[in-house]
Amino acid sequence: MAKIPVGATIARAYGFAFGDFLKILSITWLPWLALSLLSRPLLGSMATLFQNIAAGKFGNTGHLLALLVPLYLLGFYALLMQIAGITQQALGLRTGSPYYYLTFGKPVWRLIGAFFLTILIVIGLYVVVLLTGVVLGAAMTLLAKALNLEGGLKGALTLLTVAVFFAVYCAYIYILFRLTFLLNPIIIAESRIDFRRSWSLGKGNFWRMFLILLAVIIPVMIVFVVAMHLWYGGFPPTLPLGASPDQIAANRAATAAWMAAGMKRTLDYWYIAYPVSGLLTVLMYGLGCGAQSFAYRALVPEAPSAPVSSD
Repeated sequence: MAKIPVGATIARAYGFAFGDFLKILSITWLPWLALSLLSRPLLGSMATLFQNIAAGKFGNTGHLLALLVPLYLLGFYALLMQIAGITQQALGLRTGSPYYYLTFGKPVWRLIGAFFLTILIVIGLYVVVLLTGVVLGAAMTLLAKALNLEGGLKGALTLLTVAVFFAVYCAYIYILFRLTFLLNPIIIAESRIDFRRSWSLGKGNFWRMFLILLAVIIPVMIVFVVAMHLWYGGFPPTLPLGASPDQIAANRAATAAWMAAGMKRTLDYWYIAYPVSGLLTVLMYGLGCGAQSFAYRALVPEAPSAPVSSD
């Protein structure tokens, strides 16, 4: 059973994101520029939409969505196109111009198909988890009444119910992770959407893949949180548990004001926000696609790419 070398894979992912920065930038700059030019005149509409949603004013969003939905669909395609190109770059499979990347080919459509299939799997498994929780809760309640359990025994039964449900939820996360972590490189390198292949390759590597994911996600999250704090002047207001209707309304108003301040700053300083977000996106995509690609390389040595050394 092949094992993913954790340390070497993480090192290669960071080396790819920073060392091949210009190559990754050559893949991302054209869709970034197109989306920037198209979205700049709509920043005001975006700000209004987000504020209305934050304030709970869903009745005033229809005409705004009509403007923004086409842009979001284009952004969705551009995202998966960039993922395809960066994954090809990491696997040594990229062809075409070294200065830009623009394609309407099968790899992108396979990624789109895999995305929607993954959504269906996520929803289906989540429904199973919810039904399991409902059935489990009802069964434990009936059991407690039938045995006339009280006090400590009833509390122990409740804890057991929570523990079983937690185990089911962990199984849900495990299944999704095994199905999807290696899926993108498989789609690009093997030209097919194959969840079974992703599951098979990841056998015995769950914790290795999980550690690799943490090593990539945690620094990105820290940068994102710091950037959001600096740009928005803090974090969105929180809502206390058991909040009253007045507290909920006040929270919505405060959230809308917080969002309005951040969006206004984006409107005023778009020439800073756009380039910075674009550069951060290059690093984020490089890390994510690199981590998946080099993990795949370690498990499929016959792929046309350099092998990853073991730890």
